[in-house]
Amino acid sequence: MPVIKGQPKGQPLPDEKRAMLLQELKNELAGRSTGGSLAVAHTPLIFEIPLEFSEQIDVLVVWEWFDGVRSEDRSALIIEAYVGQAAKISQALGVTLEEALDQELLPYNVIPNTSPTGVDPKEIEKAMVEEGGFSLADKIRLWFPTRQMAEAAMVRLNQRLPQGAWVVREGNLLA
Repeated sequence: MPVIKGQPKGQPLPDEKRAMLLQELKNELAGRSTGGSLAVAHTPLIFEIPLEFSEQIDVLVVWEWFDGVRSEDRSALIIEAYVGQAAKISQALGVTLEEALDQELLPYNVIPNTSPTGVDPKEIEKAMVEEGGFSLADKIRLWFPTRQMAEAAMVRLNQRLPQGAWVVREGNLLA
């Protein structure tokens, strides 16, 4: 079987940008997010995916500020941000939203099943953003790397908006 090689993308990361990205990741991990309520593109969305029969995790970070940053720099930043916990990381992967969708890294969606009556659409959007939703084409999209994560988000959304009906779907629904 042949080996198909791609071309590396991005330039070496300047020290100033590296320090800024690292601080933003550390802030997010410490619960001190600096992004606004709809500024998900400017805030790293961190998924910690537990591995079966292990204490280790895979870490997937979706963040638009990774655009133009080399893959190896992205991974190194993620591992460094986990101060004192890097040994528990099996794999660290940093991607932009477009890359995550292209690579099908977020295959599970949580969407309103119906338009709930008596619920302000802004409340639905706010709840989805607070669960890690992405603003795309003037809609909030809620994507997850695992079904378990999507189902847990669905439970939280049903508790928050009991009159809403939420469902988990597989596939990157863009409609």
